[in-house]
Amino acid sequence: MKVATVLFALLAVAVAMPEPEPDSDQELELERRNVHVKVNDHGDGPVKCRKTPYLVNNLITHLNNGDTVSLKCAERGQSVFGTNLWYKVDRTWPRRDCFTSDYYLKTGTTKKLPSVPWC
Repeated sequence: MKVATVLFALLAVAVAMPEPEPDSDQELELERRNVHVKVNDHGDGPVKCRKTPYLVNNLITHLNNGDTVSLKCAERGQSVFGTNLWYKVDRTWPRRDCFTSDYYLKTGTTKKLPSVPWC
């Protein structure tokens, strides 16, 4: 019986604890802009994520169909299937951010997402 009481008390404390506040205005702004989208390979296989928004530049990594990625910023680059909009993807592994074309991201629009800043 004591175990159940202790567990209930711990649960009540955990529920009552507020979320930690961001340490600065900059962190708050980044948290507000945190945009997550899914990768859509259109049947082409893994999507290449590059150093810059151009097809000729160095490959950094691949993104798999259905992966959820976080967008840091947008930039104009080489046209891919009619769009020259690219997004910089926030990568934790490998530890280098990379660009992928809007064509391969399920953003719901062909225009730049207003919540994602320009690079």
